[in-house]
Amino acid sequence: MEKIYAYLKLQGITVEGREETKEPEKKGKAAEAAPLTEEEKAYLQEYQESLQEIPRLTAEQEEELFLRHGKGDTLAGKPLMEAYLPEVISIALAYHREGYFIGDMIQEGNMALVAALEEPESLDRERLLGKVREGIRKTVGEHQQQKDQDEYLVEKVRRLEEDVRALTEDTSEKYSVKELSIILDMSEEEIMDVLRLTGDDK
Repeated sequence: MEKIYAYLKLQGITVEGREETKEPEKKGKAAEAAPLTEEEKAYLQEYQESLQEIPRLTAEQEEELFLRHGKGDTLAGKPLMEAYLPEVISIALAYHREGYFIGDMIQEGNMALVAALEEPESLDRERLLGKVREGIRKTVGEHQQQKDQDEYLVEKVRRLEEDVRALTEDTSEKYSVKELSIILDMSEEEIMDVLRLTGDDK
């Protein structure tokens, strides 16, 4: 039933009377971040080493840059962006999910960072990190939605293969897509999509 509820949710359909279970989330930190793979650890170490040469800002320098940025000084954006690259890593690690390469998450966070600094509005540390966090959360959500859709499709393929095998196991009779659609209660388009994935659409 949970898989059915998940699929309906992906289609924008809510089930009346069913309460959604929300994961607890602390401010600035996602719940249950997935551990890194060895490949991700190696990438992260190399990336962090590449940031060592970037000069760190004092609190006074950072405050001055935010003030300049708020007044439209475009030159203030670059040093702020560079100073906050390590912060993006921390946020990406907090929201890391299995199957989503940490390097891709960091890249999405960096893009959100640059986009925020390009906007003509006043920023401070909390607002800037909030925009980075929002950008990473959005891409994680899209990634999870795609993963759920893929898993649902894989389940449909498995079900179709099992049902067709059960129908044809003890008979030489072949069924048309239209007949399978009626027997399996699936649309002809769905069956053809699944058959294309399995290479049995000829």
